This record gives sequence, C-alpha cells and structure tokens, in this order.
Amino acid sequence: EAAAAAGRGGSSGPGACDGGGSIGSGGDASRVFRLGFHQVPSLPQLHMHVISQDLCAPGLKNKKHWNSFATDYFLDVDRALALLGASGRVHVDAAAMAAALQAPLACSRDGCGAGFGTMPRLKEHLAGCRRRAPGFDVAELREAESPRHSDSDDDGGSSGGHGS
Repeated sequence: EAAAAAGRGGSSGPGACDGGGSIGSGGDASRVFRLGFHQVPSLPQLHMHVISQDLCAPGLKNKKHWNSFATDYFLDVDRALALLGASGRVHVDAAAMAAALQAPLACSRDGCGAGFGTMPRLKEHLAGCRRRAPGFDVAELREAESPRHSDSDDDGGSSGGHGS
C-alpha cells in the first residue's frame, strides 16, 4: 500500500509514518521536539519553530521544506543562544544555507543518514527507522518534573499543598 502511495507522489500512504515513527528503543518520534530557527527566515518577524521529529506531517511534501528542518539550515535554540552569548550575533553563511536547502533527501535520525529520491520513500523509511531522533522527548521533561509533584520524596507527604 505504501509503495503504491509513493508512486502517486504527494502525501504518504497507509503505513508511512503511522504511529509517529520509532526512536531508539521503543520511543515515539512524535513526542520528540526541536525548538529553533531557520537560519534564513521565511518571515520578517523573529519567530521560533517547535517541530516534532517524526517529520511526517502531510504538509511536509518537498525537499526544500524537509531540508529546512532536517539540516544545518535549522538552528536549534540552545545553539543560537550560545552564539549570541559568545559574540552577540549569529553569523549566517548564505551560500551554505542555500546549499543545505538543495541537499539530497536524507534521514535526519542520529547516525542514519540514509538517502532517498522522493519524500514518500523517505517518510516510509522514517516509519521504521530505529535511530534516535534529535531533540528532546516530552516524556523526559515530565519525568524530570515529577519529583516536584510526588509525595514520595517529601517527609510525611504533607508538603506541596497536600495537607494532612
């Protein structure tokens, strides 16, 4: 089915990117996010993108759009802040960014880099790629916050608004 959909072009078919794709050992790439900026902005106003790393949205249909989120064209917010802190600015190499948008389609998962000729084929691959997606998993954020919301670490369970 997915191969037939790939032949039609446009959107990915059944089976492609179902379930958000996998990351590492049983993770879900639809819960992994990156925050950052296009190094050459598409809008005059400063804006930050928050994008899930399953990268399987129906609107993500062409190489230029893929590469704007899956290559160095996308500058993670922590890197942007480090550059600003070090030099007060972010230098953009316009020629390198133009080349990044024209780069061949490739899997963006850590250590994979498999190349593809079409977006539907790339999206089929993402559905089964077991490599870790770059970014942070929202489940990890919840786990990091959980001690503040748990009575098990306090003395007697009476703190945090849980009166006895």
